[in-house]
Amino acid sequence: MRLFLAGTVAAVAVVATTATPAHACSCAMPDPRSLLAQTDGAFVGRVVARRDLGDGRAIFTLRVERRVKGAIGSTVDVESASNGAACGVETTVGERIGLFLERDAGRWKSSLCWQVSPEDLLAAAQPLPPPNGRGPTTLLVTGRFGPARLLALDALGRTLAYGRGAGSVLHLSVCPERRRTVEVVYLTVGVRVAVRALPSLRIVRQQPASTPPGTSVTSLRCEAADGSRLLLFHATSDRPASALLERLTRTRRAVLWRGSAIGATLTERTAFVLGGARGTRLLAVDPQTRAARTVGRIPPPSNGLVAAPGGSELAGLTYPDGGERPVLFRVRVAPFAVATRETPESGDLAFVDRRRLVLLPGGGRRGRVFGATLSVVSTFGWSAYRSTVATSTAYGVGAGGHLHAAPLPSGPERVLRRLPGPSVGAIVPVR
Repeated sequence: MRLFLAGTVAAVAVVATTATPAHACSCAMPDPRSLLAQTDGAFVGRVVARRDLGDGRAIFTLRVERRVKGAIGSTVDVESASNGAACGVETTVGERIGLFLERDAGRWKSSLCWQVSPEDLLAAAQPLPPPNGRGPTTLLVTGRFGPARLLALDALGRTLAYGRGAGSVLHLSVCPERRRTVEVVYLTVGVRVAVRALPSLRIVRQQPASTPPGTSVTSLRCEAADGSRLLLFHATSDRPASALLERLTRTRRAVLWRGSAIGATLTERTAFVLGGARGTRLLAVDPQTRAARTVGRIPPPSNGLVAAPGGSELAGLTYPDGGERPVLFRVRVAPFAVATRETPESGDLAFVDRRRLVLLPGGGRRGRVFGATLSVVSTFGWSAYRSTVATSTAYGVGAGGHLHAAPLPSGPERVLRRLPGPSVGAIVPVR
C-alpha cells in the first residue's frame, strides 16, 4: 500500500525545510476509526528496542499487547524515520503506544502521523458508543468520528446524536428556534450545504454551495428557522481581499454586499464586515435593506471578532505593530467606542452575556473573565483548546479528545468525558 501511505501522510503531515538543516513535522490529529479502515495493520504495544539504520531511518521493536488488525505476531519490527522532526515515530523504550501500519515489501512501516494513544486505537476497533444524553442540545462538535462528522451533546457532554456523513465541516450555524442547524461541508466533489434537524442530526436537505472563483466561505449564518435562508460571506486570501456577502435560498442566491474585506461577523440583524486590507474599517451591512454604513476604525483583528448577544458589542485580539504581546479590544457599536487592554496571552474569546467577556488561553494558563470596562472580574485555570461558552459554562477540548468544562465566572475546570475520537474541529454552542 505504498501509494496510500504516501498520499495519507501528504494530507496530514508537512515536513518543512529552510536554508538551514532544521526540519519540522506537523501532523493533523488523525481519526483512528478512519485509519483503521484504511491501513494494513494496527496494534497496541510497548517499545522494547530501537536500532538506527542510517540515512535517517530506524527500526523500532515492540512487544504486542493487543493486535487489532493485520498478521502481527507477539513482537513486531516497525521501520520509520529516525526522528519526530522528519515524521518518525516518537517514543522511548518502555513506552506503551498505539500504532497503525503499512505493509511494504514484506516490512511494516509507520510514522508519527499514525501514532495514537492506546485508548484511541482500542476504541477505534469498537462501534461508536450509543447516544446516552438527555435534554436539549447544548453543544455541536465538528470533526471526524469514524462515519460521523458531527456530534450533538447535552450540557454534561453526553452524546445526543451522531451526524453521519463524508467530508469535513467548514462552518456551522444554529438556526433560529434551535430546531435546525446548517453545515458548510467540504467534499471531494465540492462544497455543499447540509441542513440537519436538532437534536437528531438527521439531514433534511442538501444543496451545492459553490464559491466565487478564488474565494472561500469565511462565515455562515442561518436566517430562517427551517434552514431555508442562509447568509454566506466569501473572501479571497490575497490582500487586499475581495469579498462578498450573499443570501442563499433553496432556489436562488443574491449578492447583498461586495467590496474589499478580510472577513465578517454575522449576527441576527447585522453583518459586521472587516473592511480594508487589514480589517480595520468596521462596516455594518443590513441584510434586509442591503444598506452599508461605516461604524468606525478598529485595531487590526488577529482572528476575526466575536459578538455579544444582540450584536450591540464586538470583541477581538490584536498585536500592535506586529508585537508578541496581544491586546484585547472591545467595540461598542452605537455610540461607537473602542476600549483596549493588554493581556498576558491570546486564546479563544466568547461573550458570557451582554456585559461579560471571557478569554480562554488553554494550556494550563489562566482563563480571564472581563467586565464591561475590560476590568478583570475573575480568573481560573484552563487547559483546553477550541473553547466556547454555552449556558454560562466554558467548554473546550483537552489532550486526547477529552471534553473540559468550567462554570463561569470562576470555575473550577473539570473533565466531563472522552469524546469518541481526538480529531475535533470546533465546538459550537446552541443558544
